[in-house]
Amino acid sequence: MRLITHTFLCCLIIGVSACTVEPAGDTVSKSFNASTVSVKSALADDGHTVVWSKDDRINLFDGTSNNCFSIVESSIKGSEASFKGEVAKGSTRFIAVYPYSEDVEFVGQTFFADLPAEQAPVAGGFDPGCAMAVAITETESLAFQNLVSLFKVTLGPEHSDVKKIHVDGNNCEKICGDFNVEMDLSGSVKSISEGSENDICVQGNLAAGESYYLASLGDVTFLNGFSVFLLFKDGRSAVKVVPDRIELPAGSMVSIDMAGVQKEALMDGVVTLGKGASTAYILNNLSNISLTSSVPSGWKVSVSDGNRVDIKAPSTDAGVDLYGQVTFSCTPLDGEPYESPLMLRVRGINSLQDFKSFREACQAGTSPNGYPPVNDYLVDNKVVLNTDIEIGPSDMIPDGTCFMYSLTYPLEGNGKTITINNSNSGKGMNSLFGYLRANVSDLTLKGKLSAANTLCHMAPLAAYCGNYPTVTKTITIKNVKSYVDVSYTNSSSTSSQIAGLVAVCTGTAGTFKFENCEVFGKITTSQSILDTGGFIGRGESGSPGVIVTFTDCTFSGEIVYSQTAIHSNPRVGGFVASGERQTNYTRCTNNGKITANLNNTVFDPDGGGGLGGILGRSSKVTSGYNMGWYLYTVTTNCEITINGQPSGATTAYFGKIIGSKQDEAQQYVSVIEGGSITINNY
Repeated sequence: MRLITHTFLCCLIIGVSACTVEPAGDTVSKSFNASTVSVKSALADDGHTVVWSKDDRINLFDGTSNNCFSIVESSIKGSEASFKGEVAKGSTRFIAVYPYSEDVEFVGQTFFADLPAEQAPVAGGFDPGCAMAVAITETESLAFQNLVSLFKVTLGPEHSDVKKIHVDGNNCEKICGDFNVEMDLSGSVKSISEGSENDICVQGNLAAGESYYLASLGDVTFLNGFSVFLLFKDGRSAVKVVPDRIELPAGSMVSIDMAGVQKEALMDGVVTLGKGASTAYILNNLSNISLTSSVPSGWKVSVSDGNRVDIKAPSTDAGVDLYGQVTFSCTPLDGEPYESPLMLRVRGINSLQDFKSFREACQAGTSPNGYPPVNDYLVDNKVVLNTDIEIGPSDMIPDGTCFMYSLTYPLEGNGKTITINNSNSGKGMNSLFGYLRANVSDLTLKGKLSAANTLCHMAPLAAYCGNYPTVTKTITIKNVKSYVDVSYTNSSSTSSQIAGLVAVCTGTAGTFKFENCEVFGKITTSQSILDTGGFIGRGESGSPGVIVTFTDCTFSGEIVYSQTAIHSNPRVGGFVASGERQTNYTRCTNNGKITANLNNTVFDPDGGGGLGGILGRSSKVTSGYNMGWYLYTVTTNCEITINGQPSGATTAYFGKIIGSKQDEAQQYVSVIEGGSITINNY
């Protein structure tokens, strides 16, 4: 498909065609000249230049009130015009927003508005209430700037029965709804926020061969491209997918020609519904339709007068068919009857194959049937598990390091269990996710992981939990329980991170929250330099580094750490092995067991070693970093056994709570050091 972009100046919303708010207080009459390359009020004959119209009005904010300014009809000269109204006396700086709406709100140099998802269809044009421009000035000249971009969708001559055009991003980008704009004092748009909704549409009597423009918020990057859907009056649809990454700055326009795009086969495909959701098809181009098969358990499928087909999904995922098939007998108005199968599926992950398909769709950016790649597996933009999943070595990605390289959607475990069993050698990671970029909740993990003879970052949930600084500053792992046994052996001196949940938390200025989580598995490691943690191996360094918090978490598992050569800085912790930056613990308990077989090793804090029931080793305070450790109602009942420490060596770097304390900021509130430490010298 050939994409054609143009530049225009445009505007948004909200709008009424007449001014309804009169300025209050002591005011003066004032005129402004709007002179720009182009202003989005109406399209000129060339199809993309824009001109002013005689009914145009603008918001004029004078610092205290939102005033309605009307166009001076006699002043209109294409993209130039004058506006007249009243402002408060003494005002010196003004923000103008087109088109006028009394609902626009201003705070300083920021204003708040709404771009509707459903827009009015205008053949050869756009909804005039959905093209927004803004200007800021300290003079009488207004240089408007675009805030939206346009999708120009041209129907083919064969598309005579289209009732709706629908556009959305293949990565669920938020392109409309509530948003805000921050202005720069220089007169430029400083930033346009993302919206609150994911798709835009026009619907009504849409004419074949015509072009319809749909307004999207500007400055959006569609990571996996976008899709354009046509919905027809007979219930069928057609879709054109643009799978490649594309950036649409404000003021740009992309053209999509739908000519030749075919309707889907009648009732031959897949219907995906959320729990308890329903849909209906009215098939006017059939003389008769009837259901000829049984209905999957929990589903409701019926055919009524007027060739209406109603489908309702189960309201629960327990004891029902999460997917299945029904068959209809279809008789065209002019033709022979035929059988038409329809696959039914509950929205979400319903099988291991679903999980694989979701992974592959995210990686490829498209799906075999051309629909948005991941939407069938999402509920409220979260990946939702509807069933338990078992993952074996053959199910991992081809290099065998993890099941999914990067997860950027929140994962709702829905109380289900993922069992993962995998063993690798010579690989750098061994986890469910290589990079976890989003929240995880209500999930149980079971199984076994093992690795040997490699620099490795291994943990059941993720090798790396890493935030996106500009998107996901905080990642929360909540109500997650791990029963996974983890085993690692390496005879060389490599600094690996092995843990019961996440190997490394990393990212610039990231916050990682573990809430109501528990680890039950056994973690067995054998190496000379190593971070072995009950929950995480290491909270990564950086400027200003990460903050890791644990709230209502419990370690109930076992750690067995064995040195393979004499070295000064092994790190072992019931919660965190190495706190490179700040770690916080609130209402946390270690009920587990830690055994360290040291092979004549001395724990050296300057070398970075330490063993603790909660935190093994923490870093020294450095200016400008998130540092220290903070304990609020922490209890350890952990049984700690240390075998093979050199005779007469210091025990200062072992602790029921913290092993190596390196003059960092610290705070204790209600700390109970129960359990025991037994030291058996070498």
